[in-house]
Amino acid sequence: MKKFALAILTLTLAACGTTLAIPTPSPVPAPTAPVTPLPADTLVIFNRAGGIAYTNKTLTILLDGNARLEDSAEVTPKEWMLSADQLASLKIAFDDPGFAESPFDTIVNCNDCYVDTINALTSNGPKAARVDQADIYSGNNVTVPPALTQAITLLAEIMNSAP
Repeated sequence: MKKFALAILTLTLAACGTTLAIPTPSPVPAPTAPVTPLPADTLVIFNRAGGIAYTNKTLTILLDGNARLEDSAEVTPKEWMLSADQLASLKIAFDDPGFAESPFDTIVNCNDCYVDTINALTSNGPKAARVDQADIYSGNNVTVPPALTQAITLLAEIMNSAP
C-alpha cells in the first residue's frame, strides 16, 4: 500500500511539473520623484524627514525670497526673508544644467536616514528629486548628481539658519 501511494504521489508531482509554467518576471521601472505642482509664486519646497527620532521639516521659498519653515518639533512656523545672495545662489543652483536638465529618479535606500525631497522651479520647469542623506554623505554606491548635492546643501544651510 505504501508503494502504491508513493507511486501515485510521484506521478502526480511529475504531472504537475510538466503543466506548471514558471513566469518570467517583467522588469519593474524605477520610480521617479513625483513633481508636485508648485504654486505660481514658489521657487522651491524642500522637505527633510526621517531619522531615528523622526522629525519633519518643510521649507518653502517664494520667488521674492520670503521663506517659511514648518517643523514638526515646533508649534509656530518661522517666517523670514532670504538675503539677496541666498536667493541668487538658489536660482543659480536650480538653473544649473546638471540640475535643471537631469531627470532625477527617486534615490532612497536607507531606513533611518533623513530623506530630502525637493520640488523646485528651474529654467526647464518644475523638477523633483528625492534622496536619502546616506547616499550623499557616506559614499554609498549610488551616484547622486553633484548639482543635486549642491542644491540640498544650500537648502539645508538656509533651513538651519532660520531665525
